[in-house]
Amino acid sequence: LDRIANLNTPPAARYSAVSTSGDVGLIFYVEFPSVDPEAVFIGTATIADVEGEQRLKGIYKKQKGCYAFIVSMFPKYYDKKVTLTIVYNNETYSFATSVERYCNRLEELTGETSLEGKLGSSLLEYCGAADGYFDDSIADVEKKDLSAEEKAVLAGFAGSLTDAPNNDIELKGANLTLESRTRINVYFKTEHDINDIVVSVKLNGKDVEKYTISKGEVDIDNDHVIDKNCYAIFLYNIVAKDLDNMYEITIGTMQTVDGVTELVNDTVRYGALSYVNTVITSGKATNKHYNMVVALYHYNATANDYFAAK
Repeated sequence: LDRIANLNTPPAARYSAVSTSGDVGLIFYVEFPSVDPEAVFIGTATIADVEGEQRLKGIYKKQKGCYAFIVSMFPKYYDKKVTLTIVYNNETYSFATSVERYCNRLEELTGETSLEGKLGSSLLEYCGAADGYFDDSIADVEKKDLSAEEKAVLAGFAGSLTDAPNNDIELKGANLTLESRTRINVYFKTEHDINDIVVSVKLNGKDVEKYTISKGEVDIDNDHVIDKNCYAIFLYNIVAKDLDNMYEITIGTMQTVDGVTELVNDTVRYGALSYVNTVITSGKATNKHYNMVVALYHYNATANDYFAAK
C-alpha cells in the first residue's frame, strides 16, 4: 500500500489483498495502535479517472487494532489506482493500491507456476478481457479459444429452461452480468402478482437464500425491454471457485385441477458457465466477448485448483 496522507502518524498500512469470495474486492489492511472498542470509522474509496465514490463492501476487525476495509471493484477497473480514505477521531488517512499491482506482486513473490501466481495471473487475464469488452474505444482483438477438451467439459454446463407445465409462467431466458457485479439473471413473465409467485433457488439440493426479484425489466442478448409483467431473479456474489455451480430455480403458482390445489412449477437449470457455453457455441460473439468468457472459464479453473489445495 502507498500511504498518501498523514505520512508520519498512525495508523500503519499493513498490506493489501484481493478477495475472490464473490465479486472482486480490493482489501486494505490497516493497523491502529490503539482503538476505542466502540470506534466508528468513516471509509470512502475513489478510483482514478472514475467519477464518484465506490461502495465499501465492509469494514471488519481482523485482530487487535487491525481492520480490513473491502472495496468492491468492477473487473474493468483492475489497473486503476484505488484510494481509500479513512476518517477516525477527526483525523484523515489515505492509502492507495490496485488489483493489478497486488496480482503482479503475488506472482513475483510466489512464482508464475505456483497456484497463487496462476490465480493472480488468471484474474488479471479476466479483468483485462472484461476491460477490453466493455470499452467501446478498444477495437476487436484476436480470438483466444478453448481447447477441444475444455469445450467438451463446458458442454456439460448447458442451461435448460423447462417452460411447462405451468401455463401462467412464461420463461424468457437467462444470462450473466459481468460489467459491474458477477450476477446470474433469470427472466420470466406472468400476469400474476408477485405475491402469488413461489420462487425457489437450490444448489445441490440445498436452499439458496441470497437472491432478489425485480419487476419490469428484461435484458437478453442486449435486447433491453421494459415490461410491467416481466420479472428478473438475481443471484449475486458468485464466488470465483463456484462459477461452475449449477442452480435449480423453480417458479410456480398454486393451481387447482379436478378439485386438487397444488404448486405447479416451471424449472430453470443455470449457472455462470451456462452463459459461457452459450457465448462459445452461439457463433455470434465478437472476439472481445468470446475472449472475456474464455478468461472467465480459466479463472474458475485456477480458483478451483487453488482452493482445492488449501
